[in-house]
Amino acid sequence: MSVTIWRVTDGKAGHDTQSQGLCAALSQLSECQTFDVLASSIKITFFDLLKKTFPIANEFSNPDIIIGAGHKTHLPLLAGKRAYNAKTIVLMKPSLPLSLFDFCLIPEHDMPPDRANVMKTKGAINDMQPGQEKRNEILILIGGPSRHMQWADISDQIRQICDAHPEQAINITDSPRTPDGFLSSINIPIRNELQLLPHYSVSRSTLRSMMQRATQVWVSMDSISMIYEALTAGAKVGLLELEANSNSRVNNSVQSLINNKQVMTFSEWLVNRSLHPAVSFNEALRCAKLLLQQGLCDIR
Repeated sequence: MSVTIWRVTDGKAGHDTQSQGLCAALSQLSECQTFDVLASSIKITFFDLLKKTFPIANEFSNPDIIIGAGHKTHLPLLAGKRAYNAKTIVLMKPSLPLSLFDFCLIPEHDMPPDRANVMKTKGAINDMQPGQEKRNEILILIGGPSRHMQWADISDQIRQICDAHPEQAINITDSPRTPDGFLSSINIPIRNELQLLPHYSVSRSTLRSMMQRATQVWVSMDSISMIYEALTAGAKVGLLELEANSNSRVNNSVQSLINNKQVMTFSEWLVNRSLHPAVSFNEALRCAKLLLQQGLCDIR
């Protein structure tokens, strides 16, 4: 029997990446049909919760599972749970009590409590798929200032990586957080195999393809989501080093990856100019399997 999933979305790309990743993983393991529901189109009132009604009851097939990421999706999840007796999955640490949801998938660096309905994840899950056709390419992803890391000039690290691979195709792209002018200031000798790609010229699908086909992906340490996407894509992952702010939960997550030899810092790489082998890493699929083991798709 097909399972109906409502994916409640607040329209934010980072949240959509998580919920889309989980929906895709569940669809790999069980027969599912997924409907996207815009949180902004749903006006939940106290009476909806009290009377167990849902404002868009006639627009979609009744849900068996409702998934959402982002604070604006929380009330729709709860209203749908009451109206349809659907199982709810909230991604990231919710602003409402954990006990209100059937399953809470929360990055371990957010230090969620040990509860039966809490599943701790290695970083935020994503919708990346392992690359099937790797090419001899390197992708370098540049972030920017964040509350977790002290931003610094990492251009010398980038130049040394490029110098170590003079005949290899290299794509370098920045992000909306990157300081203005940084990409053009790296001062790398121009060659046919090297491209500097401003973030506004690279679509999400293009970036995804580049990550999936790259054998190496270098990510500045502030870009935690990109680190986990690169791991999921099946690349060898290197870290452009930045100094972590004190008591940074994100840095603890990155340090765990370093300690487990899933990623390598630039300083470590300098020793023999070789990254750790790629690892098998797919949190969306791992979590989907655990959810099924716990009876997620058992129709009530």
